[in-house]
Parts: sequence; structure tokens; C-alpha cells
Amino acid sequence: MIFLPILLPVVATIAWISPIWLHVPPADYSIIRLAAVVLIADIVVAGLTNIPWAVMAGHNVGYKRMGLTASLEFVGGGLIAVAAILGMGLVGIAVATVAGTALIGVVYFWLARVYVPWFGFAKPDLRAVRRFMGLSWWFLVWNFVMKVTMGGDIIVLGIASSASEVTIYSLTRFIPITIMAAVTSLIFGMAPGLGGLIGAGAIPRAARVRNETMAAAWLMASVAGGGVLLWERSFLRLWVGERYYPGLQPTLLIVLMVVQLTLIRVDSNIIDLTLNLRRKVLLGLVSAGLSVAFAWILVSHFDMGIPGVTIGFMAGRIVQSLAYPAMVGRILAIPTPSQLKGFVRGALATAALFGTAAVVGETVAVHSWVGLVLVSAVSAALLTIAGFFGGLSATQRGWLWSRARRVVRLR
Repeated sequence: MIFLPILLPVVATIAWISPIWLHVPPADYSIIRLAAVVLIADIVVAGLTNIPWAVMAGHNVGYKRMGLTASLEFVGGGLIAVAAILGMGLVGIAVATVAGTALIGVVYFWLARVYVPWFGFAKPDLRAVRRFMGLSWWFLVWNFVMKVTMGGDIIVLGIASSASEVTIYSLTRFIPITIMAAVTSLIFGMAPGLGGLIGAGAIPRAARVRNETMAAAWLMASVAGGGVLLWERSFLRLWVGERYYPGLQPTLLIVLMVVQLTLIRVDSNIIDLTLNLRRKVLLGLVSAGLSVAFAWILVSHFDMGIPGVTIGFMAGRIVQSLAYPAMVGRILAIPTPSQLKGFVRGALATAALFGTAAVVGETVAVHSWVGLVLVSAVSAALLTIAGFFGGLSATQRGWLWSRARRVVRLR
């Protein structure tokens, strides 16, 4: 309720001018504005949904909701698909989106009541509210940074280029962004345990968890990126038609952009656990501003389209790629040479994986969904083996292998 007076004017302004950004005919202005207003409600509902979700995560019982909430994601996606199939237009799809979010929120609330005995409503202590608000302002600014980071590329491309370019870009980055969400779930899943280690002063163990998490995130992102380079062309041909495939160079740049963002989010989450957000948020603001500026110049003045927006955002995020590992290194007493050694090895392995996948992907095509599923599974296994032995040290391989065996045993 406190943040609504800030949120509503901003999103209402964006909703009003969104048809202009999208370069649509004036006759469609009202439909787009109405759909945007409905999605404002989705933002509010999603904010409420995050409360029981965050409580369960902080109480280290978030794993108890995984199966059910994963199923609800399919239900929410199904509602959107039904709205599209029935021809309900943008407004209908927006309403379906809100319905899916509300359904997930209700289930989160129920799960929190079941697994967290103290969860409920109570009159807050004013001192606690003041402390919470002082911290929340930094989280609010960081949330703005993340919105720019995750969606600013589409806004810039839509304004400086065209809606058709946005369509191609969005379809191409769908798979990489979806996979990044899976990696991010891994990052969020380790937060309660790592936060406990940092709070208890167990710095060596916390440093090992960070190293292990970074290695796992890199491996997953690299395998996923290699798979995209191998089969994205075939996937788009089967899904929407090959005319929506932007080419090898834009696809490679999109994959690199997503990998960079994935690794940034690992260290960003670790910094959050210290509750010392000021420097991280200020650097994030600088990075977001540079990303938008670089992308705008490359797209609008040099007419570089999708390559321009990806290069611009990657260049702007270099600030975070350099600063966040240094900050985490100071927090967890990780020597800079050790981080540089791991980065160089990972970068060389990524270059080899992506280079090989790019060459093969341009020469091989799959013409059926069944075939695509089969070759994707085989290539994922091969890429995992190559990345596991080529990009990770012997120590990291031992950590991840031990972790994988414990997961299989449900420990």
C-alpha cells in the first residue's frame, strides 16, 4: 500500500504512451492502453504473491512448493494460451495473466499457512517498520534496476527500431531467458543456507558455496547456450517459421548476454544476503543507465538492430561484471587471482563450446518436434560432459558431483 502511490503514476504513464512506443495505428491505442492497465493490476497482485513466497524461502521450506507451483506455471500458461486461441486479443491475454498470477498467490498463501506456523497477520512494531522501510527503499531501487535490465532491451528496440524487430528478438531470446529462470531458481534456492553461513561467520564454507553455485550456474548457462546455438534455428522454424530466425550473429549475442546476466545475478544475490545494498544498487543504476544509452546509440544512430541492443547492454553490464565479484571477494575473503583464474578458464571453455555449437548449428537442421527433443537431449548430455571437464577445475567437479549424488538421493 505504501508503494502504490509511487507505482501507479509511473505505470499509468507507461501504459498511456505504450502505443506510441509500439508504433501502432491510432485505432489500436485504446486496446493497448486497456491491456496495459490490466497488467498494472498484475504487478500489484504479483507483489502480494511474493510475500508468502519470500516467507517460505526465508524459512528454508521453499522446496515444499516446487512441484505444485511448477504445475501452476503450466496452468497459468494454459490460461494465456486459451485466451489467445479463443481470439480474446491483448486484453483477454492480460486478464488471463492476472488470473494465473492470482491463482499462484492463493496457493502460496495456503502453503505458507501450512508450513510456516507463525505466518499470518499482526499489528507491526513501528520500529521494525522504520528499519524495514529504510532497507526497502534500496530494494525498490534495485527492483527498478532489474526491470530495466530484464526489459529495457525490448523497450529500446521497440522505440528505436520497429515492432517487427521486437517480435523477432523476443522469440529468439525466449528459450535463453527461460533457461536463465531455471538457473536463477538455483541461485535463490541456495540463499537461506548461504545467508546462515555468512551470518554465523563461517566465511570459508560460504566461499565454497559461492564457488560451487557459480560453477553450477556457469555450467547450466553454457550448456543451455550451446543448445540454443545448435537448435534455435530448427526450433523457430517448427514453432513460428524460419523468417523469425535473426541469424547466427544476433543469436550468439543474445546467448552471451543471457550468460553474462546469469553470472551477475549469482554475486548480486550474495550481496543481498549481507543487507549492505547501497553500493550494489548505485553500481546497478550506473550499469542500467549505460546499457540503455549504449543500446540507444547503436540502434538509433548506427541502425544495428538486435546486435546493437545486445552489444549495448553487455557493454553497460561490464560495470557489474567487474564490481560485483570484487565486492563478493572482499565479503568472503576470495583472492582476486583465484577469481581471475576461474574466469579465464570458464571464458575459454565457453568460447570453445559456443564456437563448435554455432558451426554445427548452421549446418544441421531438424524437421520434426520429436527429432528436436531427441537431438536436444543428446546434445545437452554431450555439452554437459564437455563443459564439466573442460571448464571446471578438479575441485569444482568434485563439489558438483557430490552435490548431484545428494540430490539424486533426495538429501
